[in-house]
Order: sequence, then C-alpha cells, then structure tokens
Amino acid sequence: MAEGWIKQYRAIREHWLWSDKPFARGQAFDDLLLMVNHQDNKVLIDGELILVKKGQRITSLRSLGESWGWSVKKVKKFLELLQNDNMISFECDTKKTLITIQNWSKYQEKETVLDVENREIAENEETQKKHGGNTEETQKKHTGNTEETQKKHGGKQTRMIKKEKNDNNEKNEEEGEEKTSHSTLDGQDRNSIENKIFDIVGDVGFETWFKQCDISETDKHIVIKPHNELTEITIKKKYLEILNALLDKNILLEEREEVKMG
Repeated sequence: MAEGWIKQYRAIREHWLWSDKPFARGQAFDDLLLMVNHQDNKVLIDGELILVKKGQRITSLRSLGESWGWSVKKVKKFLELLQNDNMISFECDTKKTLITIQNWSKYQEKETVLDVENREIAENEETQKKHGGNTEETQKKHTGNTEETQKKHGGKQTRMIKKEKNDNNEKNEEEGEEKTSHSTLDGQDRNSIENKIFDIVGDVGFETWFKQCDISETDKHIVIKPHNELTEITIKKKYLEILNALLDKNILLEEREEVKMG
C-alpha cells in the first residue's frame, strides 16, 4: 500500500491538466479538497449572510457538473457515494449545495502527516544517539566523531568566509553559530529559497533536516549541502522528488565530504 503525504497547491486547478474532461472520480474528490475554504468565511446569498467554515464550500450541482464534465445526476450520485463512505456530507436546497469535507483537520492541521513523520524520525535519532544503537552512531565513535571535529576546528573559519561573501556586518553569536536568514520564515523575505523550501516541507521538516544545511541558489539550480550523512540520506529519500516537482529550478544535492582522520 502506498504511504506518505504531499502538499498540493490550489493553483493546480488552473493548470491545463485540469481542463481535460470528464474527470475521474479520484480527480473529482481531489477537486473538492482544493475548492473548499481553508479558513472560516462569510458569504451573502440572496440577502442572507451565511458562515462557511473551513473545509466547507457553497456551490451547486450544476456548477460541479460543468467543472467535471458530468451530468447533474451523476454529480449527485457521486456526492451521495462519498457521504455514505463518511468522506463528505452535503445539503441541497433550491438555491445552493453546501459541501463539508469530513475530518478536514487531517488534511490541513499545522502539524501535517509529514510533520509527524519528521518528528518521529527526529525522536528516533535522538534515542539512537543516547543509546548508541545504530550503525551511524557506532561509526562516529570509531572515527572520533568526525562531524563534531569539523564543527570545532573548521566551523569558525567557514563562518568567517560566508560572512565576507555575504557582506554581513553583524557579529556572530557568542557560541559561533552562523547567522542565517531563517528568522525571515516568520514573514520577512518570503521569496527566499529557504522560505520556499519551508513552505513545502513544513516547520518540523525544515527545522529537523534543512536548517543546518548550506543552501544556495543560482540561475538554473538550487544547491543543498547536507551537514551530515543522515540528513543527506533523508533529504534524498523523502524530499528531493517533491522539491524538484514544486520548485522551478533543478535541485542539486551535493554529497557530504568525509573528513579523513589521521
């Protein structure tokens, strides 16, 4: 059985693929998910102010039929089928049809399915570090903790080089942590590549796997340099395909350089 979860932007409804009719049932249900409100809103219909909650949509059977290339009768039977399977509920009167997606929060909660998976991975990683229970931790012990050595001996020089390149006049923090633009994830510089990645992978995914990566952008490519092997493997396995699909540039995942111990 296929597993996993992806974000899908509402703009897909304007894509030429969406104009190919008639819709299949799966595409029709996907269209319902894309058209419902993502937040509560009020609409005025024939002088009556109606609250349409998130996960709901006011439409008509005729309008859905025109969008999907179906007859009104087929649309109604399809909605009844979804309602019987507890996927939606709907109410019709002479003026409108109100559709409600059941369990809408599962599709749109801030902590998405992908975020939950990322959190579980991060928790497992922390447990493995404490108990030394996996191959990577054993390898780190035998090589004298290569990653930690890199941070201690090469981190300050790397930060100074990046500081000069970026013409950044801000002082580094006391512990030498690199000052990044991730604070802009709260609303500033929404066009930065970090923010675009953040919007795709979510808060937990970005904090866990991308925050410490060296991310740069050229005219044709986005280059991501993972800071350790586990991050490199995880990005390649879980995120590379969706980033290539949703961003306008080719993603280059540079392999982490191993440090040879003397």
